[in-house]
Amino acid sequence: MAKAKFIKVKYGFIDEELSSSEWSLLSYLSSLTGKAEVINASNAHLAESLGISERTVCRGLNRIEDLELIVRETKNNGHYGMSRRITIAQPVKTAYYR
Repeated sequence: MAKAKFIKVKYGFIDEELSSSEWSLLSYLSSLTGKAEVINASNAHLAESLGISERTVCRGLNRIEDLELIVRETKNNGHYGMSRRITIAQPVKTAYYR
């Protein structure tokens, strides 16, 4: 998968508490939702698409979850590993899709 050529960032919901990589991550997650409510992208996919490390993605997801901009649900699938679902908070979706 190739890196994203550009990311549309809506300045209406930019918060000074987040770094540029965190806003890029949140904007990219918002763009992945489309009409779907849930994002199933892996950290590896997010890192490769944004051109950042997986560790930066992990820290960014933790930070934007702490600020209640996303909700992550992790489920243990037994021998098949773990699955994760990311949902964008409604205020972010509203600001992003205006």
